[in-house]
Amino acid sequence: MAAGTADTADDELPALRLNPPGEQGWFVELLAEPVSGQTTRKHWRRFHTDAGDFGLPSFRFMAVAVHRAEETDFGLRVARPACMALAHLLEHADPDRTPIANLAGAPPRFSKDVGRALSLWWLAREQSSMADRQWLAQWREALAMPDMPAASASKTAATAGLAAIGDYLPQAHVIARTSVLAPHGTSLDAWRRAYASLPDLIDRL
Repeated sequence: MAAGTADTADDELPALRLNPPGEQGWFVELLAEPVSGQTTRKHWRRFHTDAGDFGLPSFRFMAVAVHRAEETDFGLRVARPACMALAHLLEHADPDRTPIANLAGAPPRFSKDVGRALSLWWLAREQSSMADRQWLAQWREALAMPDMPAASASKTAATAGLAAIGDYLPQAHVIARTSVLAPHGTSLDAWRRAYASLPDLIDRL
């Protein structure tokens, strides 16, 4: 997509993506920190380059996603899966039904994002029998940050976000199988069992 100009509205600017030289299968999309008091799902911030203007989107629950991100040997901080999952669930209490045009059937965007949260939960349960305690502790810690919703409001929001995907589980599973779950070959039945177990965890917030 061509860069924007000074006349392009902020929310119509193309997202700023970095494509590694010679690579076609992936890219890095840059995001901005949420603006103070952000209540809208997405806020666009203009970013000027020599090639033109691009947009950096910020999402209102990004602070949850990156809370206590872990340091790596590469000098990069990596978000903890539990916090990433919670951010997706909270974000889609009011599901984003914007079609994903480049995917078969143009599924709504929330099915990809909430499906990612469900996939992270499935992986966590595969890796540890203590996953529920670990996730619950990290969720409570993240929601204790300033300006976060109260526990009761967060529980309601996360439950709504998860419930919204119920009618789209097969489609969301297909998306997950080609992304975060690509190395694991997870069956739809196993994914459904993870989905059925997650409301109990949310209810314990």
